[in-house]
Amino acid sequence: MPEFEEWHTSLTNDEQDALDVRLELLSLRGPVLGRPYVDRVTTT
Repeated sequence: MPEFEEWHTSLTNDEQDALDVRLELLSLRGPVLGRPYVDRVTTT
């Protein structure tokens, strides 16, 4: 995923760390993770 890598490396170290923690939580808990980390889009 070159687009993600390019975007991820454009973040500050603190932003990368915060994102990485949330992605790890999401990978462990999946869709039951809940707020404030994930939410549903009902309409756009």
